[in-house]
Amino acid sequence: ALPRRLPHGRVSAAVEHLAGAGHLPGELVPQLLDMDTADLLQDAYHLCETMPHTLLHCDTRPAHIFFRQGSGEACFIDWQRCGRGPAAADLCNLLCLCAAPGCMATSELEDAVFAAYLKGWDRSSAPPPAESDLRATYSLC
Repeated sequence: ALPRRLPHGRVSAAVEHLAGAGHLPGELVPQLLDMDTADLLQDAYHLCETMPHTLLHCDTRPAHIFFRQGSGEACFIDWQRCGRGPAAADLCNLLCLCAAPGCMATSELEDAVFAAYLKGWDRSSAPPPAESDLRATYSLC
C-alpha cells in the first residue's frame, strides 16, 4: 500500500540501517541514497498515485496462498497489511516471491499470472485495467 507521503530522509535512514547490518550489497547503497536525495522515489510515488488503484494484499508470498481442494482456486490469507495502490504492486510481489529461480527469465510464468489476475478481477466493483496498462504499471513496480 502506498503511504500518504514519503518523508525526506526516512528512506536514507532505512538504507543506512540495512547497509550497516550487512543486508544490502555495498554497491547498491550509494544508488539508493542518490535516488532518495534526487527525489526519484518521490517522483515514482506521484506516478503511482496517478495509476488506477485497487485493494492490495500487500504481502503476497507462498505462506499466504492456499489452494482449494478440487477446484484448485487460490485463496489468500493474512490480510493484516492490506491497503490500496496500483494493481501491479501485488503482482510484482507474487512473481518475485513465488517464482522458482530461473522462471523469471521466461515470459511464460508472467503471462500466466497476468491472465489469471485479469480473469479473477471482480468486475462488479470496478472494470479491470487493460492488460497493457497493467504490464506498464508492473514494469514500474
